[in-house]
Amino acid sequence: AEKNLIEFKQGSGFYVAQPNAVNHFENDIATLTAKFISDAQTLGFSLNEIQASVNKHFQKVSAEYFLVIESDEDLREILIEEIKDATNTNVSGISLESFTTDQENIDAHLVALFDEEEKIQKILSSEKSCTFLKSSSVSDAMIGETRPEIDSMIAVVSSWDKFILFAKTMLVAADIDADSIIVRSVKTDNWKRGLNNVKMIICDSLTAKHFPNDKRIRPFSLIAENSLRDLCRIIDTSE
Repeated sequence: AEKNLIEFKQGSGFYVAQPNAVNHFENDIATLTAKFISDAQTLGFSLNEIQASVNKHFQKVSAEYFLVIESDEDLREILIEEIKDATNTNVSGISLESFTTDQENIDAHLVALFDEEEKIQKILSSEKSCTFLKSSSVSDAMIGETRPEIDSMIAVVSSWDKFILFAKTMLVAADIDADSIIVRSVKTDNWKRGLNNVKMIICDSLTAKHFPNDKRIRPFSLIAENSLRDLCRIIDTSE
């Protein structure tokens, strides 16, 4: 009641109140901040030491942050997922158009696919740099894979239409009968229908999250391993 989270209505009882969300949030943040400073001072730290520690913390968070520049939203989400998995850090994304108009306000490690280098270099300010990622090769991705049986049904699943087209083309080129290939877009309703009957599911790294512990999954990473290692080295250097 003191925090105005509940209110009393005469004759009917107590009800959940609807306080001003912004003021309530600000008051909570102010209280937590004041308590943190007070606790730190009690332990013997000066205000200058507290401020320096907080600044160092946010500098580290900024240094461990990647921003993926990619205009194709579906492709961008896959790239974000792969970089998150490889670097275990914060990753976000932005279209090339939005980056063009707002790059001065961006404080992050910029990354993009190698085929976007020419476009990005033309608009990149002199104060910023971008790491360009190489794509995985089909031959590297297929190392160690067993060719499915001739009569086996294979599913190609992704939220990115170009991945579906690419994977199906790759399978047909490997003499897989086109009638044995099922394609599913995660963006459609009931996209998992019929997948219980397939022997293998080829998908991108993000779609693979929908099939935990499924041995039929063959995720194809879009980013080359050496490029992902380069991003990990950026994190190690910033630390």
